[in-house]
Amino acid sequence: MKDLPNLRRFFTYDTQYSLTRSRYSDKVIMKSGSIMPSRYLTASVDVQRKTELEEEIKEAQRALGELDGKYSGCEKTQDELQKEDSRVRHEKNQLKVKIDSYKQAQSNISSRQTRLQGIKDSSFDLAAEEEKMRQEVGKIHKKRIEALTKLRVHLEESKKSLVDCCKAWALVTQAKMKVKQLIHQFRVAKAKLDSAEQAKANLEGEVGGIKARVLQLLETARRVSGVQDPQEDQELMSRFNTFPDELDEVEERIHECQAQADLCMGIDEEVHTYIHTYIHTYI
Repeated sequence: MKDLPNLRRFFTYDTQYSLTRSRYSDKVIMKSGSIMPSRYLTASVDVQRKTELEEEIKEAQRALGELDGKYSGCEKTQDELQKEDSRVRHEKNQLKVKIDSYKQAQSNISSRQTRLQGIKDSSFDLAAEEEKMRQEVGKIHKKRIEALTKLRVHLEESKKSLVDCCKAWALVTQAKMKVKQLIHQFRVAKAKLDSAEQAKANLEGEVGGIKARVLQLLETARRVSGVQDPQEDQELMSRFNTFPDELDEVEERIHECQAQADLCMGIDEEVHTYIHTYIHTYI
């Protein structure tokens, strides 16, 4: 009781205790009393009644199984009835469509009969209508003939245009071939021109070298001969004019001069050496 101050009732094997606190003081009053014997959970089992109840349960389960089977049959029948209902509804809709079509046809027939009756009642001139239709047909045939005539003219013009186009295409093809030939000739000519320009540049270089060599030889000739302007010396110019113009003839003349120099046995050795050196160096 000290450990559990809030405990108000507790039991032992055959006694119950209750605790109350006085309204006027903090004194705890404890009351006790005997526990009454049990009255409900002490009855013995009735085996015969238990067996009867078990049989009733089994019978109820068999009945439930039969009801389940009947219920499944009912569901199947319901499905079949729903399918039949859908089929009947579909047929009903088709019949309704046919009835509507029939009513529409009856309405059209009635309308046409009314129209036909109106035509019969009116003063309809069949011969005049036939003549009118014949004239309309004639106009249509006339327009067709005019259209065919125009088509023929257009076909002729198209044929002529096609021929002109073919000729133009042939001319274009020939022009393309001519252009290709001209391009080829231009490339060949350009290659020749480039080669000629290169040869010209080479010849100009050689001419420049020859000019320099000529100027050098001219300067040497002036120094050796003592003549500054060969054109002023008539004797020298007349002797120069006796020389050949071709290089081969000039070289042949040089060799003759060398041979004559070699034959001069009485010539001074220094003069002989000078002549050979001059010929090989400057000529």
